[in-house]
Amino acid sequence: MTYPQDPASQPQQPQYTDGQQPGGYYQQPQAGTEYPTGPYQAPPTGQFTGPANYAAAGPAQPSFFTALFDFSFRSFATPTLLQITYVVSLVMIGLSYLVSVIVGFATYPVFGIAILLIGAPGVALSVLLTRMFLEYLAVIFRINENIAEINTRGKGV
Repeated sequence: MTYPQDPASQPQQPQYTDGQQPGGYYQQPQAGTEYPTGPYQAPPTGQFTGPANYAAAGPAQPSFFTALFDFSFRSFATPTLLQITYVVSLVMIGLSYLVSVIVGFATYPVFGIAILLIGAPGVALSVLLTRMFLEYLAVIFRINENIAEINTRGKGV
């Protein structure tokens, strides 16, 4: 036999005032939380901000003078010097060509014309070889930086 229970002692069903239903896995999203349509936008939950910016998280590069007087050779001054070396090399190649042409014309005009015509390909080759050598040095230093970054990531530091 069952006895009538007091209505105050009965378990009450939860009241959903915002239209939400008690749920399982396949319930419909609430109003305002649907995923956007059109161009890709991140979903409203999860707050994904994208991949970590490893370049910004890395150690700061020391100044040129700090690197220049680093007797343990942990930082390098050469990458900064490469830009200066290239500009100085271009100026020196140009000045030497100009002086050679002027001296050639001053001694004998035929020499000036010969240096002007024959020297131009030599100047172009000098600029090309200078650039190739300095790029080679830059690649070596970039390889060093990349290996150091891989080493840092591998250690979890």
